[in-house]
Amino acid sequence: MSHNWVPHDIPLEQHPNYPLIMYLSRQFLIDPIIGHYLYLHGFNNEEKLKRFLEPNIAEDLHDPFLMNDMKKAVIRIIKAIKQKEKILIFGDYDCDGITSTSLLYLALRQFKGEVTYRLPLRSEGYGLSTHAMKQIGADISLVITVDNGTSSHEAMMVAKEKGIDVIVTDHHEILGPYPNCYAFINPNRHDNKYPFTSLSGAGVALKMVQALYLAAKRKIDVEFHSYLELATLGTIADLMPIIDENRVICSLGLRKMNP
Repeated sequence: MSHNWVPHDIPLEQHPNYPLIMYLSRQFLIDPIIGHYLYLHGFNNEEKLKRFLEPNIAEDLHDPFLMNDMKKAVIRIIKAIKQKEKILIFGDYDCDGITSTSLLYLALRQFKGEVTYRLPLRSEGYGLSTHAMKQIGADISLVITVDNGTSSHEAMMVAKEKGIDVIVTDHHEILGPYPNCYAFINPNRHDNKYPFTSLSGAGVALKMVQALYLAAKRKIDVEFHSYLELATLGTIADLMPIIDENRVICSLGLRKMNP
């Protein structure tokens, strides 16, 4: 047992580092009881507390290009925007699916993309179906799914028959083979190299937007912060764990909602 170990139930006033806890609490304008709690959980210096209490987009969000197929997907989207191709975002009917769709739609419009969207009715069932794919107009050359698509194998066959490229962005568990699509972005891929696997569908959509910003060498602006609000709603509504990137997203998103 380490000689530096201190019982978690020791009163604040009796803690051997009481002066430091009080100092840190004052520095970050938090109640000493909360400061004591955070100290006991490893947030025992200014740098750690700052990163926890004041997350920063540039420093605390992981590199989106660590996700498999992200670079390939971004190159295809940029090509579609430059060539004025028609892009369809196919979402889902729940809160995560709606916020994912809204987030990516607004971002692609910001990048001057010719984009539309479709949200299926609950009665139509979950995910990109063959029926939905067959209904997509001939003017659409790129489909991007958000919060679905991982198990839409038959729909991918229809897309190939119609000459439509499909980029799947999803976060659901992968129970079978990967979809046969142009790019498959899902932090739960078995060959995943991304450091955080518990993003919501809206979180994955946000990572795609972040990747587009980086590829365009565009500064994280006020518009990007509005995407954080949507990602926060999707993350919380889908009951994702509020840790790692999710905590950063929700902390900044809630702060944006309540300035």
